[in-house]
Amino acid sequence: MSTVNSSIFLYPLTILMLVMSYRRVKVVYDRFIKQLLKLEYYKIVILMVTCCCFSFIVLSQKRSLIQKIEGGEIYSVTGVVTNLQTEKAASREESFEVDGIRFSYNDVATPKYFFVNRKYQDGIIQNGRRVKVEYIKDNEKNFIIRLDFQASK
Repeated sequence: MSTVNSSIFLYPLTILMLVMSYRRVKVVYDRFIKQLLKLEYYKIVILMVTCCCFSFIVLSQKRSLIQKIEGGEIYSVTGVVTNLQTEKAASREESFEVDGIRFSYNDVATPKYFFVNRKYQDGIIQNGRRVKVEYIKDNEKNFIIRLDFQASK
């Protein structure tokens, strides 16, 4: 968690430094680099600020999820898998329900520290299969931390 906490301040600091040193750096850029890259300096600054903002948002979300796990905001449900749906296009999307609680994930868009069935092919999760799911809630989304398969009764 300390890595996330310390990294989160690098992005606003980078933006602040870009803004404060804009004129001085622009002079150096115009003199030595502009002809090589063929881009105006303000475009590079806009690109860097945009990247910093997106990275800051992602890091904030990760920090929030870590705090939920450390704070014990972990939920658990045991039951039978129902309404399994798998969709394969450019990525694999899967959704199912256990005891009325919906889980859905995408093997590309879902963060790597949550279960998304990346290591398995079709068949590991099946309608009617008994499971225990440990998950955290983030807004309307349920992220699977652990998925245990249980013997059928």
